Amino acid sequence: MSVKDHLNIFIPAYNEEESLSRIVELTVKALRDEEISFTILIGDDGSTDNTALIAQQLTQRFSNVCFYSQDRNYNLGFNFRHAIQEFKEGYFSWIPSDGEIDPELLCELYKRRGENKVIYSAPSGSFQARGALRTLISYLYQLVFRMTFNSRVLYFNGPSLYPLKKLKALSLISEGFAINAEMVLKMKKFNVEYEMVRYALKPRSGGEATALSLSNMRMVFSSFMRLYKSIKGGSF
Repeated sequence: MSVKDHLNIFIPAYNEEESLSRIVELTVKALRDEEISFTILIGDDGSTDNTALIAQQLTQRFSNVCFYSQDRNYNLGFNFRHAIQEFKEGYFSWIPSDGEIDPELLCELYKRRGENKVIYSAPSGSFQARGALRTLISYLYQLVFRMTFNSRVLYFNGPSLYPLKKLKALSLISEGFAINAEMVLKMKKFNVEYEMVRYALKPRSGGEATALSLSNMRMVFSSFMRLYKSIKGGSF
């Protein structure tokens, strides 16, 4: 398999000692079974538990797994930008370390790859896995982004597959989870084709959800306003 088809996977982690090993093991197995050339980068965002130690142990078990550890907790957007620049060639995707998404999704995204395509994903079973309130907030979040940026993309928060060279050329500014919407939206710069893949959402296998925390909501609003000014101002 050529270098241009290499799959680079980012796994962001913050206090995920309960689930990190299993999600990495499942990811490695899924990709090896499909004979996909890949590298996994675990990003420890200043965890206060044993996440960094577990990540280090995983690099000793798997030759194509590496990691870095921040000196303090920054934010998801900061770590995505860091990870994207660490990778060299091929395609970029990511998967959360909390066990909500089966790593088999990465294989499905990869099968549809193309140098001028963004393969994004959308969940089914959100209500059962996350409850009514979070499902409603997520629906409104997607709706606001679609209407504000006149996008036909149905879901912005799931793992997507990007041509790495194009992704590295973008000027990304979002701090929190809005980094995912920013990547999807700004890829329009290259007139890419968008294709969607569905996946089943599962309950978290570890860690605590922070999506509805006050600090996270403030960060989402701040990132949305910055993204609005950036895209409407033509900064990609």
